[in-house]
Amino acid sequence: MNGVRTGWCGAVLLAVVLFGAGQLAAQEGDQKRQDTPQPDARQMDPARMAEMMKAMMPGPHHEHLKKFAGTWHLQTKMMVPGAPPTESKATSRAELILGGRYIREELSGSVMGMPFEGFGLTGYDNQKEVYQSVWVDNMSTTMMVMTGTCDESGKVFTYQTEYTDPMTGQLARMRGVLTFVNDQKYVYAMYQVGADGEDTKTMEIVYTRQPAKAVTAEEVE
Repeated sequence: MNGVRTGWCGAVLLAVVLFGAGQLAAQEGDQKRQDTPQPDARQMDPARMAEMMKAMMPGPHHEHLKKFAGTWHLQTKMMVPGAPPTESKATSRAELILGGRYIREELSGSVMGMPFEGFGLTGYDNQKEVYQSVWVDNMSTTMMVMTGTCDESGKVFTYQTEYTDPMTGQLARMRGVLTFVNDQKYVYAMYQVGADGEDTKTMEIVYTRQPAKAVTAEEVE
């Protein structure tokens, strides 16, 4: 905490110094600016303004994120070559945040008999025209960052990522495919991409939507 407080105090001090320097420079430059026409934000190029608003506002691709919101039951299968799949269960809660620009997921359950929890954040970048997803959990110190696309129906999402394999220390590639069966169910499959470009399925998660909890009279009171 002391390091945090010291850094915070230093940042405040720096801001004060910069503000004071800025004020002095502003005073010294007032006379020069009197004879120089200044740009008016109200006269900004309409085309540029439209592009800026397009980049800022949720669009059609963000509409696809709405399907993920809710509480889900997860049935997970982990695949290891030469061994039967390892199955486990979990619960996921997802909600739209920041005006529908992102979907935030919180997951808890177990993996191979061990407690598991993780957090995910997914959105669509209007400028790069790709979906972006970040995932962290209690079984890794690596932030998994993925980019992807969806088909025209908005029901099939395909993600790609590169990461350092903790078993080999080498750079590895992974592909994730998320498919909506219907509004109540979707499946996420993860594939390891080999050096030869061949995919090996390593995990499958079936998400089943859970009904909203009914509010009792006692809870209302």
